[in-house]
Amino acid sequence: MSLENIRGDLNNLPQDNPAKCEGLIRNLYERIKSLQDNDEKENLLYELKGVASWGLQEDLKEMLEKKGLHQEALPLVERYVTNARELAEYFCSHSKEDLEKEGLGGINKRLRLDLEVLGGLSAEGVDVTKEWVKRLCGRAPSFKVLSRLQLSELQSYCQGADDGEMDQVHQLAKTAASNEKKKLPDVPQDDGLVQNTKATKAVDEANLKKAKDLMIEAKILATNKSETAKEIVNDKIKLIMETIKLPLDWFKLDQMQPDQMFQELDQIIEQCSEVVESDEIYKNAVEVITKASAGKALFGIYHSEYELPKAAGRPLLLPPTDVSLTSPSISRDMNYIKFSAQGAAANYIQTVESLNTNIGLALAGFEGLLFGEIQGACGSERQKQFRDSSKEWSTSASVLHYTRMPTRSFLLERNQIKLCESAKEMARSIVQDTEIRKDQQQGMARLFFERFGSHFPAGVQTLGGVFFSFADAESERATKKFELMEATTQYLKKQMSVGLLGAFNIGGGIAGEHTSSKGSNVGKYKERRHEVFSHSVKVIGPTAANTNTFQKLLSYNSTWALIDRGPVEGYIPVWELLKDLGGVYETAADVLEEIWQCDEKERKARKIAKDELLLMKEDF
Repeated sequence: MSLENIRGDLNNLPQDNPAKCEGLIRNLYERIKSLQDNDEKENLLYELKGVASWGLQEDLKEMLEKKGLHQEALPLVERYVTNARELAEYFCSHSKEDLEKEGLGGINKRLRLDLEVLGGLSAEGVDVTKEWVKRLCGRAPSFKVLSRLQLSELQSYCQGADDGEMDQVHQLAKTAASNEKKKLPDVPQDDGLVQNTKATKAVDEANLKKAKDLMIEAKILATNKSETAKEIVNDKIKLIMETIKLPLDWFKLDQMQPDQMFQELDQIIEQCSEVVESDEIYKNAVEVITKASAGKALFGIYHSEYELPKAAGRPLLLPPTDVSLTSPSISRDMNYIKFSAQGAAANYIQTVESLNTNIGLALAGFEGLLFGEIQGACGSERQKQFRDSSKEWSTSASVLHYTRMPTRSFLLERNQIKLCESAKEMARSIVQDTEIRKDQQQGMARLFFERFGSHFPAGVQTLGGVFFSFADAESERATKKFELMEATTQYLKKQMSVGLLGAFNIGGGIAGEHTSSKGSNVGKYKERRHEVFSHSVKVIGPTAANTNTFQKLLSYNSTWALIDRGPVEGYIPVWELLKDLGGVYETAADVLEEIWQCDEKERKARKIAKDELLLMKEDF
């Protein structure tokens, strides 16, 4: 695959044929991604982004151009989202966090409100090409506008819709009105919280401006190859690093070319600018906890003592009207976790992120892969596992280092824990139909748990961020597990110690890899090992590629994530919350409790059988 062929195909894309062009763009994207030359890859991707809108249908292309998003079309074409209806459906099926990870955060921010009603109707199977749909979406593109339409006005825009379609419209309007009621209560602004953030913002804006000006000067000087110019460039780079609070020893000025240095510093400055220059400041504690991690503090958890807990799909509670933020008991926590299978660290991080839970609780379900002793997590069992596993052989390993940075903690008082209307409505539906079969009722109860969870974490919850660095190793031949784990750990430590050198090329959402072969970056192991190592970075909280920038950005409350939902001892079963409401809710509570207890017995039996099988394998 030659660069000339790729560039030729890029220049010959049919601008006036979107249907044909989108497939060619996807093909070019895959070919460009496979290139080894990073400079050429970056240049070609930049060119492809400039023409990616040619693969969009006219309705979506026009929307992007009106909003200044014509350069953002590549992620859409890549995901087969090429018209307004498809984008509306994509918004419906993906969370804000998912869209940001996929590089669609800007599009979501500027276009979601224009497509909410279209997406809602399309998701319910309504033919959105009909004229009445176009009239309705033209008048009420967002749920907020739809919820405020009078019934007569709504019917006038929907002339031509059949009875089934009108039912869907009314249901959508009802849901939209309900969602409007769920909006944050009118809580006074916390002046101290706002002023502290503004003071930090003022200092950071000045430092960023200084850093950007220095970058411009340094880049101009770098074109001069004289020794004097090089010294001045190095001095300016040091000053830039001091300005944005980076350790000077992270950049080896004698080992890096100016272009590489500029690229990495540009990325850090851009990451800081996205937060510092944003107008988003949470004005009180209620707003903080209901927006951090997409409001997960109001979600329940599908809890079990014997299996990994599951994240609920919808909020369980109404936003509180009164809550206080306090300083966390631990300011910073860091440790290593070792797994005896490639990719296990990445899977573990995904579990922590999806559950917004603490490090220890997320280890449930990974017992068979854990290697060595994990501090604070069943120590005696971990120690035994360490002794046994040191004699085993393996061809892969996965090592994780986490830095947990709590910023604030909060506790919802019992009088602030109130079930939302949709949770109460579904609970009622479980018992309202007296003719429903037993198995159907059980199915509805289990669906309730999947949507809203079985328990609510009513203990102390914690906000902040977690920075993960992890390494995977794959060996060409079986190696003693202890030795392979040690080699992987040393490789990870080296990658972390060099700071940003070699650990960059990390794109949107902090996803990327730095890979070395046959132990060339593993110190004393390089001469005798035959492994391939890879290193990656992942964050829960602000987007940053190093811990220093990450910690700095956590000074903004809009970057905080929910990182700990408290111990299981603080969980309240959802049936207890329902019993407080009395009447039909008590009957629903009894059904939910019975089903959870029944399922828990089955989960316990599966856990016992699994443990016995693991013991048999160890003995064998």
